[in-house]
Amino acid sequence: MTEILRFGRGLFDYYREHVNGNEDISYDQARRKMTRNMRLAFKADSEGYRTQKYMYGSLHFCVNERGIITWIRNRQYSPQGFNIDPVRYIEVSKELGIEDAETYDGLMLRDLQNRLKQKHAWNRYGMVVQDPYEVREA
Repeated sequence: MTEILRFGRGLFDYYREHVNGNEDISYDQARRKMTRNMRLAFKADSEGYRTQKYMYGSLHFCVNERGIITWIRNRQYSPQGFNIDPVRYIEVSKELGIEDAETYDGLMLRDLQNRLKQKHAWNRYGMVVQDPYEVREA
């Protein structure tokens, strides 16, 4: 089993304040959720750095070699093509003893919502702007 991550100074408070649905989470459950996020995240190229950067959707964080989270930022860009595997998400959540893990149907709905957000960007007037990465026929 993977060692449960620990938060660096002040980062547990940041996590509770900036990650939706985690305002009242316990320290132990937050550590378990971040461990799950690390296991399911996109691993960024961190060669030459002392920490490994992970991107779990719009939640980006760095973990050092001792298993301590040293940096967290939420509402960042989501890596292109990042999708959560709902079956793996549920497996890892059960393995780590995460209490409020989502159901398969809930994950599929959230995945669909995220895909729609990535496909369309809304401007400040409420109008759909085309996805800049979309390949268009000439």
